[in-house]
Amino acid sequence: MASDVYAAQAEYVRRKPDRPVVAAVVDALAEAGETMSPAALAAAVSASDRVRRNMDGFIAILQRLLNVEGYPVLGLIDAGHTVRLDIHLLRTQFQLEKRRV
Repeated sequence: MASDVYAAQAEYVRRKPDRPVVAAVVDALAEAGETMSPAALAAAVSASDRVRRNMDGFIAILQRLLNVEGYPVLGLIDAGHTVRLDIHLLRTQFQLEKRRV
């Protein structure tokens, strides 16, 4: 969340979540092996009631933040029943060293 790429992406996203919330999403998905259900993700990041009611919208906002140039860093798979984070692509897109994300 501290990279220049993230800052540039965030400029184009309205109503973006706070950086600690985005970091919690990335951490939760990384610890879960890159995938989890939207409900489990909401619970893992202690999301606000607004997010829990509109998890699809929350994920769409996260996709705008994390999917640099359309590359699928974060996405829904299994007909929308699973959220997937591609950690390798995340590191590549945000120019991160090999370290805990």
